[in-house]
Amino acid sequence: MINVINNIIKMYYLKGIQFLENSSKKMGMLPSMKLLFPLFCLFLASGATGQPSNKSQARSNEEQAARFRKELNGMTQLMYRTGVGAPHAGRFYAYALLGAYEIVSQNNRDYPSLKGQLLGYQGVTQYAGGKMDYPLSAMLASLKIACELMHITADLEIAQKQLKTDALKHGLAQFVVDNSDKYAQNVCNAVIAYANRDSFRDIRKQMKVYAPKLGADKWQRTPPEFFPAVEWEWQNLRTFVLDSARQCKPAPATEYSMVEGSAFRKMVESVVETQQNLTAEQKEIALFWENTSYTFHKIGTKAPKNQLRQTPGTHWMKITSHMTDSLKTDFDKTIWVHMLVAFTIHDGFISTWAEKYRSERVRPITVIRAHLDKDWESFLHTPAFPEYVSGHSVISMAVAAVLTQCFGDNIAFTDDSEKYAGMPARRFASFQAAANEASASRLYGGIHFQDAVENGKEQGKQIAKVIMNKLGQVLQVAKNTK
Repeated sequence: MINVINNIIKMYYLKGIQFLENSSKKMGMLPSMKLLFPLFCLFLASGATGQPSNKSQARSNEEQAARFRKELNGMTQLMYRTGVGAPHAGRFYAYALLGAYEIVSQNNRDYPSLKGQLLGYQGVTQYAGGKMDYPLSAMLASLKIACELMHITADLEIAQKQLKTDALKHGLAQFVVDNSDKYAQNVCNAVIAYANRDSFRDIRKQMKVYAPKLGADKWQRTPPEFFPAVEWEWQNLRTFVLDSARQCKPAPATEYSMVEGSAFRKMVESVVETQQNLTAEQKEIALFWENTSYTFHKIGTKAPKNQLRQTPGTHWMKITSHMTDSLKTDFDKTIWVHMLVAFTIHDGFISTWAEKYRSERVRPITVIRAHLDKDWESFLHTPAFPEYVSGHSVISMAVAAVLTQCFGDNIAFTDDSEKYAGMPARRFASFQAAANEASASRLYGGIHFQDAVENGKEQGKQIAKVIMNKLGQVLQVAKNTK
């Protein structure tokens, strides 16, 4: 399109020169007018293309989207290497992507600022400087925010430097890169100020060890490490979109009872039976979706010993990146979709953790060893927090519902995000099919009861509905009033 416009301008330029030549002979036009006309055409060309001349060699929109995915993947890999826990990953993603999105919103009216739409969020200062490259600025902002939150500076600073170096190689002027970087820092400062008010620092200052309540139905430390409960105060963090951690409260857990024939005992027996009859594929599914930040070696499984692994959030973020790549979404939508997923992961974990420490339900391994088999082992390592509800079920179904809203239903895809751990890719007919399998993996792993999985999926759907109703409506209003 830009080439067509330039050709039209060139044609009128030649005709204009001819007209001026004739006019100067007939009317005595000043020679200076002939000199000013080419400058006018150059100005017109710059405005018609919508780009300053120093961006003529900049990357295409598709290339910018690909570069963003690369930088986000680098952030994810850093989380792997440092063992970032599941709730923390959601928080890092959410703030980093909010910063990137706010820069996009100033350059595309289809994507309005989220000022006033997120809890306690007052937005960022509008850009008022000289020429800048907003995709570059958006990516730099996300890296700067991640750098501040993760407190791991080396890799993220190298990534920023490389982004700016590559921008210069692709034709951006130094002052454009400098302006982009400066505004990215301004946005980073505003977003970090917002993050500093979410209660995270207060929680970390206290760092109290959780004291489990007494009772056969209550969570107790689980073998083999008997770690104390982790992140029990995560429920006190501020959400982004949900009104509070209690907004999407799930159905109550099945009442505890080990009396023969009781609903709870049947669930316990079902876990034992499932473990005894695991098929090769069910074992593969359990390992594929294990998604704890640290994988422990289990005798008889293929899981590597003490390997750092991804979490439910990083797994679904990689699926999101894969889909924006395969569907060729533009840069702006790529940022928007990743941000929605990040908010879903973040608020989903807060909602899940609120229920876990409200119900404080016992894990299968504790009940089974106490009543059925003192030597029983779960196929997967039991994580150190209460059982109800299944966090993976909540997060997987919530993100699947958001991606379905963004891209449509029944979109088949291949998930190879576990290839780094030596696991084969898996094929899914839809996002919901993947979420259902992720949820089932918790039963196959022996770490959850059936109601924690089923009610967790319903809770995930509720969370996605709230997020899409609120932020999806913001997007639609912007498009309708364009």
